[in-house]
Order: sequence, then C-alpha cells, then structure tokens
Amino acid sequence: MMERYLNSDDSFDMDVKSIEEMLEQLNAERTDYLELARKIKGKLSPDSLIALFEKMYNAKGIVAADAYLYVLYDLQMIDKIREILLNSDPEEFVKI
Repeated sequence: MMERYLNSDDSFDMDVKSIEEMLEQLNAERTDYLELARKIKGKLSPDSLIALFEKMYNAKGIVAADAYLYVLYDLQMIDKIREILLNSDPEEFVKI
C-alpha cells in the first residue's frame, strides 16, 4: 500500500492516521525509516511530516531517530535537532 501511495502516477491516497498505524506495525530498520522519510516528504505537509516521524521516534526510539532528524534537518529545524542531540547519549548519534 505504501508503494502505491508513494507512486506519483497512482491516484491512491492515504490519510496520516493510516500511515501511522501501518508504521507502528512495521518491524523496520533504521535505514527503512530513513528511506521512507526521503520518499514521503513530498506527499505530506511539513507539520504532518514532523508529527508522523516524531511519533515514530517516540514509539520506536533509536530505530526511527535518523528519519526524524532527517525530517527536522530538511525543514531547517536546527534548534530542535540540537536539543535532541544534547539530551541523548553521546554514542547514540555518532555519525550525526
């Protein structure tokens, strides 16, 4: 369903709540969430995008952290990124 939603040629549409429910059930890795963030950013409003990945970060923790930070960076929310990095374990975001 997500592939159809992300396909620009398909008229299939999903609401944010359905996307959240699907992602909560997904047993994905860090790279999967990051790839989804890159692909879905053009489909959702900035507020919906932030809310979605913030919820995933709060629910999934470090697994969804890179995607959440990517979304924040893409939307130029540097202060929020700084806050997350300062309040996290130094080993958690080594590559960032």
